[in-house]
Amino acid sequence: MKRAVLGVAAVAIIIGAIVGVKYFDIGLSKEAKRDRYVAKGREYIAAKKNNEAVIEFRNALKLDPSSAELHHELGLALLARAAYPTALSEFTRATDLKPDFLPARYQLGIVYVLGGDLKKAGAELEQIRRYKKDASEAHMLAAR
Repeated sequence: MKRAVLGVAAVAIIIGAIVGVKYFDIGLSKEAKRDRYVAKGREYIAAKKNNEAVIEFRNALKLDPSSAELHHELGLALLARAAYPTALSEFTRATDLKPDFLPARYQLGIVYVLGGDLKKAGAELEQIRRYKKDASEAHMLAAR
């Protein structure tokens, strides 16, 4: 009888560990958790589930707040949701963390254009050109 109880307990522990890793990220490294959130966020963006994508990217940023790339991705998800002020702050944070990150500078310029602030959009255009003279982002922003 004791053996049967111990056997059932062992099976329950093994199943609990598997479920914990699969559904609750137990035992995963910080980087692995972040990468899971990012992958899920990208899946949601592709499926046009922008609210869900925002949640996933925010979760990833909790684990890696100094990632310019994650701030940029969150900004894109917010932009798709038409949350312009919040997207603006995420793109600004991305460029603060990594001044030569041209995709974030381009998106920042686009948000300024959408908001009618052509002076700030022009400043972003100049920053892009400063980091890379013939950047495609500069041409696309200038066309806007």
